[in-house]
Amino acid sequence: MLSENSPVHRRLSLSACKVAYGYYGTFALYPLRTAVLDSCTYDPGTFSRVFSRSGENHCLNPTLTEYLSTLEYEDKEYFTVDETRFLMNLSAPCLRLSDNRVVVDMRTFRQQVKQGTTMLRSHAAILLKSAVYWKLRYKEKYEEWLKKYIAADEAYSARCGEEGGYHDSDSIEDV
Repeated sequence: MLSENSPVHRRLSLSACKVAYGYYGTFALYPLRTAVLDSCTYDPGTFSRVFSRSGENHCLNPTLTEYLSTLEYEDKEYFTVDETRFLMNLSAPCLRLSDNRVVVDMRTFRQQVKQGTTMLRSHAAILLKSAVYWKLRYKEKYEEWLKKYIAADEAYSARCGEEGGYHDSDSIEDV
């Protein structure tokens, strides 16, 4: 069983989650990332770094707390700060997953919440929540959120003079 207190186990678990399940993080954070781009306050990389280092409930960065309170985006309260922080580490093209694939992933996450053999229990719990979110929102929202994200990315690039973060490799693939 992997230990939540072991830095080595944390890195191993995070690496395994990134490789196998990055699309859950990408999808879950489309609304937040779009809102950040729309605000033109942070570039995407800086925002991720500031968020990741902000401490529990952003106690180390009250300015970030204030900033986040001004952002408007769908399902803002669905993921906690710690869940969002973890999901920000996961990034991969959003794949078009079959319903069966999501169910299999959810079964894997439930098993890992209990056993913690291939990923930390806390990581499995967040991935389970993100897979539930996927089931609830993907079919209804993916195309809309992707279009909004691309538009926000292009507008950010035009306003802020930086190269956007969306690339053709972020397109849909069937799995």
